[in-house]
Amino acid sequence: MTVEEMTCPLQAAADRDPGGLALLAPHRRYDWRALHAHVCGAEMKLRHAGIVEGDLTAIALPPGPALPILIMALIRVGAVAFPINTRFPAVFLINILDGVRCRNIIVPYGASISTVHAHLYGLAPHDLVEFPENDRRAAPIPLGRPATIVLTSGSAGPPKVALLSFGNHYHNALRSNRNLPLAAGDRWLMSLPMYHVSGLGVMFRCLLAGATVVFPGAKENIPEAIQKYEITHVSLVATQLHRLMENADGVAALRHLKAILVGGGPIPESLIRRAHAAGLPLFATYGLTEMASQAATTRPGDPIEKLLSAGRPLDSDTVRISPEGEILVRGETLFLGYVEGHEIVRPFTDDGCFATRDLGRLDADGYLHITGRKDNMFI
Repeated sequence: MTVEEMTCPLQAAADRDPGGLALLAPHRRYDWRALHAHVCGAEMKLRHAGIVEGDLTAIALPPGPALPILIMALIRVGAVAFPINTRFPAVFLINILDGVRCRNIIVPYGASISTVHAHLYGLAPHDLVEFPENDRRAAPIPLGRPATIVLTSGSAGPPKVALLSFGNHYHNALRSNRNLPLAAGDRWLMSLPMYHVSGLGVMFRCLLAGATVVFPGAKENIPEAIQKYEITHVSLVATQLHRLMENADGVAALRHLKAILVGGGPIPESLIRRAHAAGLPLFATYGLTEMASQAATTRPGDPIEKLLSAGRPLDSDTVRISPEGEILVRGETLFLGYVEGHEIVRPFTDDGCFATRDLGRLDADGYLHITGRKDNMFI
């Protein structure tokens, strides 16, 4: 194995702690041995279905254990996983899939999207994830190999299709875990969708740390899920935090956590101050799809003055400010480019930076402060 490739983190977790809890859902639980076996089985089924290295495969499934099983299986095949929002109109999704030349899609039996165009080859999740295979060891995964496609948020126009490598996800999770403690026995609630980079980030962080990913029931709210599943970590956007802070049960539930990662957009100063005054273990973060999730995050124990920032870069020299005040990012977590048909558009400067169109500044301690948008337009 070379420095350009990495042992499959799922294989490593299964070797290290085979009986440790890996995935938890209302009616399913997988230890690391069982999860690895189900991913091995799904990998074998995908290969038998003709999926090969480089193939783009969309996954249109509701939240649940099948998502991480299929994403990891596709990565091990060498294919590219494209988790998509099942609530988007079928015509919109078909246009997106056509735009990236996607030919394979995993959908439940009877789903209508697979019949919109005859060229989409549909696979059923049950046929892929319910046949564990125990005797297959994973080959090392090249860090530079394309692994996922994720739609950007579209905050400044139509969403773009970002291509991320396995190394992008791996290095982002590694740096996040160095900053925000996460270990075996911890449980991270999947409170954000896995078709967003934030949800994928939770999966990769838990894989590297040996922590548990928890999928709540469809009708379980966050306070109920925190109590029922003994959650230790949660990722929230500002709107979710605001709603939880509006009732005593929400605040009480959040106080039991080890870490609350808040990002996904501007966070009102008043909300940060209220959460801090309530004693919540808050971590403010600045991230983007193009950096595989977090680019900067506050540190454990940071005072309120630092929590009002977007945190310090997770790695040195990865966040810069241009002479015009624009935030530039680069480094091992920077995406491969935007997919447009058969082309990969790499919108980078000569020194490998990506211009975010966000405006900001770095203070004397290296903490990032967001001051606005270059285009001043939000959709």
